[in-house]
Amino acid sequence: MTGLFPAGAWPWMAGLGGLILGSFLNTLALGLAGGASPWRARSACPACGHRLAWFELVPLVSHAFLGGRCRYCRARLSLLYPLGEALTALTALACFWRFGPTLEAWIALAFCLVLLVCALVDIKSMLVPDSLALPALALALIFSPWLPGPGFWPALAGAMFIGGGMWGVALLFRSWRGLEGLGLGDVKLGALMGAFLGPVGGGLALGLGAAAGLVFYLALLAAGRVAWRSRLPFAPFLALGGAAMCLAGDWLGPLLLGVWP
Repeated sequence: MTGLFPAGAWPWMAGLGGLILGSFLNTLALGLAGGASPWRARSACPACGHRLAWFELVPLVSHAFLGGRCRYCRARLSLLYPLGEALTALTALACFWRFGPTLEAWIALAFCLVLLVCALVDIKSMLVPDSLALPALALALIFSPWLPGPGFWPALAGAMFIGGGMWGVALLFRSWRGLEGLGLGDVKLGALMGAFLGPVGGGLALGLGAAAGLVFYLALLAAGRVAWRSRLPFAPFLALGGAAMCLAGDWLGPLLLGVWP
């Protein structure tokens, strides 16, 4: 037994809590994507603006019961709603499965959920919200001496190395092609990953995200779904790399670096 629940029950209880939390995070992401205050966002149909009743907010169930459409105007609802709820639940389950009912699990969950919300906002608006990424970066640096992780100086070096490197790439791409290939929001999200994971972990997370994004882009290109110069949101792939290194970096890092014992 661990506290209120048997140790093995914690991941599943966390997953259930994450499923409920996912509904709030969807509303938060919608507010941030629309430029509204994240604390004043309300659950409403994005097409007609009708406030949703409690029974229309049951995670996963309501979307399926309503056939993915608004009950009032019949507009189709985005699949991002159930996707966000499911991913929040899976993230919470994975964090507590990996770390158990510990402070480290809560810290990992907070980091992964910031990445998830930034990814959802980027998918919706092609922007990474400063109002979430910058405070998270500041907190990661301020509390790094007391949190499980690399410590203050490696955290600062990671933020500068990953964020600065991405910023340099963005400037070079803009001067070379005259296009914005990497947004400043992505740079801030990269700095957050560097601060939380350190320069090595953050660099590996960035590499994983870039590889996943490239494969996805080439697959869409081969299928004729995008043109060669089409822009895609990069934050979802950064979030994938960051979450992977956060949850599995102890074995994934050595594997990627080729130093597996």
